Amino acid sequence: MQEHQGLWKVKTANGIVGYFIVYVDDALAMGSTKWVEATMKAFSTEWECKFGGIIVRDETETELAVKSLTFLSITIELTTEMGLRLHQIEYLKTKLSQRNITKGRPNLPEVQEGTVCPVSPEYKKTTEYKHLLKQTQQEVGSLQWLALKTRPDVACIVAICASMQTRHPERALKLTEEVWKYLLTTWDFGMNIVPDAQQEYQVRVSADASWAPGGDRSRTGVVIRVMGVIVHWCSCRQSLSATAAHEAELNGAVTGVKLGISLRNIVRELLEHPVTMKLDQDNQGTVRTIIHEVTSWRTRHYADRASWIRDITQLENICVEHMPGVDIIADPLTKVLPKIKLTQSWGKLQLSKP
Repeated sequence: MQEHQGLWKVKTANGIVGYFIVYVDDALAMGSTKWVEATMKAFSTEWECKFGGIIVRDETETELAVKSLTFLSITIELTTEMGLRLHQIEYLKTKLSQRNITKGRPNLPEVQEGTVCPVSPEYKKTTEYKHLLKQTQQEVGSLQWLALKTRPDVACIVAICASMQTRHPERALKLTEEVWKYLLTTWDFGMNIVPDAQQEYQVRVSADASWAPGGDRSRTGVVIRVMGVIVHWCSCRQSLSATAAHEAELNGAVTGVKLGISLRNIVRELLEHPVTMKLDQDNQGTVRTIIHEVTSWRTRHYADRASWIRDITQLENICVEHMPGVDIIADPLTKVLPKIKLTQSWGKLQLSKP
């Protein structure tokens, strides 16, 4: 039974027995060892397949048992706590070797958005600009393969480089080099997947925003957890300019709620069980705006967003909770943090060394 594009749920008369996801010509299955082994054999009768093996989490014995699997460059390993660890160490080692990065740095390059002047229209027509732009696009693309999969700690700076690459490719290219140096010192980082039984059947959204850094558009950061495990994150420039921090936070909350509802629908359909949802926000004014009717509207687009999120949180029964800024998980997705705060954010982002 296909629930979403590329995502399948397998059911028998006794209920759900497993899931599998297909991306182009790669597939990843989850379920009991017996079911996964049978599914792999069924696939092989229809297509020529190369099996990576099965990570066994029960007591079933199989010749296909392995300690780790690789899916879309992500290595999946079983931990001693019977959880999972995701990392891209081999991919990262290859990229660092190709770039001959030998000197690392303990923190990410700090940059304030909106302070880099764009190059002139005349310069954009030159061969030098086109060459630099192509180089920058390649570097950003390689970094995004990490930032979007297992390294949320670099998601913000990579997103900033992506926004900057056409405005000033030389500056963006230099920033990507500094990001690679940071990755050299944290090459063995991975994400820990250990569900929290106390948060069973809950989708929790952490939404934050930095207000107009450098006088530019505000940046939204979103982190979404399911049963306590981070399953999605994003860092993006807001589509509209915000006239106040409160408005920027509201825009971020709207983005977080939209993403959270989509993920909750997927989780609910896969588990066939009611799933609650909670939104964390560190701006008390934004929380009040979401819960209560707005009495003072700054702009029409602000009023529309306030009305939408207030209606949707009530309709979808979404709990909105104020949380101190130091506890907001999405903070590292809104700006590049200095060294001390960056190291403190690793645990919140479920990142650690082996």
